[in-house]
Amino acid sequence: MEKSNVQNKIDAAFNILILLIGSTFFIRKLSTILIIVFLVFCVIFKRKLIFSKEAKLLCLVLSSLFWIEVIFLWNSSDLGIALKSLEKYLSLLLLPIFILGNYKDVKFHFIVENYAKVVFVLTAFYLTRFVISEPEKVSIYLSGNLLWEAGYVIADSFGNHAPNVNLHLTFVSSILFYYFIHHYNSRGVIHNILYLLMIIAVSCFVFIINTRVALFLMFLGYLTIIIAYFANSKKRSFKTKMSIVLTFMFLVMSAFMVITKVPYFKEKYTTVTFGHLNKVGKLDEIDHPESNAYNSFALRLSVWKSAYEIMQNHSVLVGVGASDLDPLLYEHYEKTKQHFLYKYKLGIHNQYIESLVKFGLLGLVALLSYIVLAGYLSFRLKNVLLLVFFFNMMIANVFDSYLSLFMGIVYSGWFLSLFSAYYLQCRFLKAD
Repeated sequence: MEKSNVQNKIDAAFNILILLIGSTFFIRKLSTILIIVFLVFCVIFKRKLIFSKEAKLLCLVLSSLFWIEVIFLWNSSDLGIALKSLEKYLSLLLLPIFILGNYKDVKFHFIVENYAKVVFVLTAFYLTRFVISEPEKVSIYLSGNLLWEAGYVIADSFGNHAPNVNLHLTFVSSILFYYFIHHYNSRGVIHNILYLLMIIAVSCFVFIINTRVALFLMFLGYLTIIIAYFANSKKRSFKTKMSIVLTFMFLVMSAFMVITKVPYFKEKYTTVTFGHLNKVGKLDEIDHPESNAYNSFALRLSVWKSAYEIMQNHSVLVGVGASDLDPLLYEHYEKTKQHFLYKYKLGIHNQYIESLVKFGLLGLVALLSYIVLAGYLSFRLKNVLLLVFFFNMMIANVFDSYLSLFMGIVYSGWFLSLFSAYYLQCRFLKAD
């Protein structure tokens, strides 16, 4: 049945709102307002929801982190803090309902491809603004001084945290690369050049913000997409394949040159990262731990060791509760005389450990089901972009607690809702 002109306009507004929500995660207040506008819009114009049994199951998995927070409210000593934590996960309940309930109207490729372009433009704008407004700092960084703070200071000018920004940019680079190689022969030369320039620029952005996990995931994403492309494109011309391989080699060699030629990067990716592993739990014995241990793997291991010791004194079945983890962690730092960790009130920085300590085994199972969903959908759809997202979420959450932060929660929920809607389209509508 053909839709009316009014319905087509409603569907267009629906997709544009979804796009704007995802594209403005850097700007938390604006993103929150857009989520509210989207929900009100859906209640008015898109309230006729269609759910198959499979769609209901997908919604349940997508909202699993919300329900875990609800189930374990009783285990928090401070209900106010627990409810504030719960509030962050509300989007995981509401976004899937309206996106999956209207899955037939979701323009997956339009949203995802344009999301990457908009985030690229926003990032370029913020970086340009930083260069103009902070010329002294830019001059210092270009001279090779204080590079350890550069990424965090630049990301802070966005109103965000460096690892959060780079989590976005890493997947943006994969999206651009995916559409670049898949439309290499079907779109014009100018289009290919523009996409190549965007890929190079985003790769540079990731380097500028400079978080190690993001850099690794960016090249893992490129490599995964290339392998999948070659495995499924035996009829592609030799020229096309060579162009793709040369693009990847250029990006890898450029990264290698920067890391080896800039002393700070060379030190960061070798000595700093893997230094002081004999000082796990004893970081105060390191001279100037702020500069010598803050970016080290030894710091992460020290925090994880403390979390493990806390868990030994509590039930692994129910955990310590959403409101009690941080106070218990800081108290443990103080008791064990880990003054450096206590001074900076460092969190766990590992979503798997954090979910286990907070909510016990059930919390860990809920987290794993949420993260593995992207891998499952990728397997069912044979779509490499979903596989890259799965790798990003699975690996990134080993080194940070992204799914305890508003941006990470909404970002992952937004993408997983889109992927699930696309899966339902392919399942029931035979979408392209």
